[in-house]
Amino acid sequence: MIRLRLTNSPLGLKRKPFGKNFAELLARKLREADEFYQSATPSSVSADAAQVMRQAIAGMLWSKQYYHWDGDHWLEEHYAHPLHHGSRDFRNREWFHMINEDIISMPDKWEYPWYAAWDLAFHTLPLAIVDPDFAKEQMELMLRGIYLHPSGQLPAYKWNFSDVNPPVHAWATLFLHRTEQALRGKADVDFLRKAFNKLMLNFTWWVSRKDRFVKNVFEDGFYYDLLRLPDGSATRLKVRSMVGLLPLCATTVIEQWQRERVPQATAAYQARLRQIPELLASIHPTGPGHLGVAERGIIALVNPERLRRILSKMLDENEFLSPYGIRSLSKFHEQHPYIFHVNGQEYRVDYLPGESNTGMFGGNSNWRGPIWMPVNAVVIRALLNFYLYYGDTFKIECPTGSGQMMNLFEVSKEIAQRLTRIFLMDEQGKRPVYGSTEKFQSAPHWRDYILFYEYFHGNNGAGLGASHQTGWTGLVAKFIQLFGFLDPQKLLEAGKGAAFRPEGSGGGVKT
Repeated sequence: MIRLRLTNSPLGLKRKPFGKNFAELLARKLREADEFYQSATPSSVSADAAQVMRQAIAGMLWSKQYYHWDGDHWLEEHYAHPLHHGSRDFRNREWFHMINEDIISMPDKWEYPWYAAWDLAFHTLPLAIVDPDFAKEQMELMLRGIYLHPSGQLPAYKWNFSDVNPPVHAWATLFLHRTEQALRGKADVDFLRKAFNKLMLNFTWWVSRKDRFVKNVFEDGFYYDLLRLPDGSATRLKVRSMVGLLPLCATTVIEQWQRERVPQATAAYQARLRQIPELLASIHPTGPGHLGVAERGIIALVNPERLRRILSKMLDENEFLSPYGIRSLSKFHEQHPYIFHVNGQEYRVDYLPGESNTGMFGGNSNWRGPIWMPVNAVVIRALLNFYLYYGDTFKIECPTGSGQMMNLFEVSKEIAQRLTRIFLMDEQGKRPVYGSTEKFQSAPHWRDYILFYEYFHGNNGAGLGASHQTGWTGLVAKFIQLFGFLDPQKLLEAGKGAAFRPEGSGGGVKT
């Protein structure tokens, strides 16, 4: 054991920094930490799951780090400042306006300081369990004028701020707003107002990037990418990947009181739908005559028939459903790789449950089979929204072919439990996250100290990628907390607010 004490006073011979006072202080701080984490942990979860939740949150809190980057100065040092004569083409040339000098939640604190904007949006969910103010500050940070590009683009990460990241910040902002409402019984309207204005700018930037052509096609009960060629022709890319599941996530429910509070917005939305009736043929039925449980309305990209067909593949253990969550690529491609020929060359997509076999994304990242926490999180959110609309009137076989029927709350909980299972001890006393690493599985000084890897093996749940981060994998803390206290019947009765109200809390307002 190493004992360490920080002090701002000199240590004399008479003063013993590691005497009785030190032991008493340490014991008191340990008790306070136990009480702190116990207050955030649902009483229904197991002791092992409570430890996983605690360590995930602790990892998130530990990952705060000061970050400094002066775009003007950095580009000048690299002879790449676009406003200077003779500058060269170089990364981040468009970001000379940016000055970063803040404490930021890092994906990985062990390496060197860096942040990733879309990672950060997911970080705020577990952080909000114990520090909603810091979580809000992180969302505000990326929307400040010295971060946000004048075009509306959010900075991605240092090695290329201009990379395009998924637009998840609006969802995370709304999540934090509802968390604060439930915890404190009031809303921070100023936070919402400022965020909305900047997020609208970001949304406009996103829209301006997209052309007028359709980029996907629904066929065989699944969404596939459509590749448009220079001559104007198009061909489908029949790959069953997470891309085909994400249309599920374009889903939200509208409470009756929300429609009544903004009747003009409701009327404008319905008028717009009447102007484009062809859109109604493919999206979920919406508006008058299509209300769900508790008179809730729904806005969703996929209609009921497509929803059922997509879920039948997503919940198939021979396709997307792993014992440890939703895979990023269907296991179908293990025996049926997708092969595409262009200009005499063969390109293929195989199911790769472990590490990547190519240099794509630096070679240390693989979206062709492993399990990633952030995309599982948005799928779970979508299923809970559909449950709020359908209640028990929509059930699906889960897993596909098992004969076991579940409503969509039960499906979302099943996925969350499979994700959590990655870190929990199984019947043999092994944690799937540690795979075949015997020291981590059996040594008493290692087995109960969890590493929250970057992503996970699609078959056995073993940790892959960066082993020493917490990052968005800290989302497991939110899964444990959410399904530890969330009651499906109360959720149907109270709406989304029930998902943000801590156990035993009677407070909160409508969300």
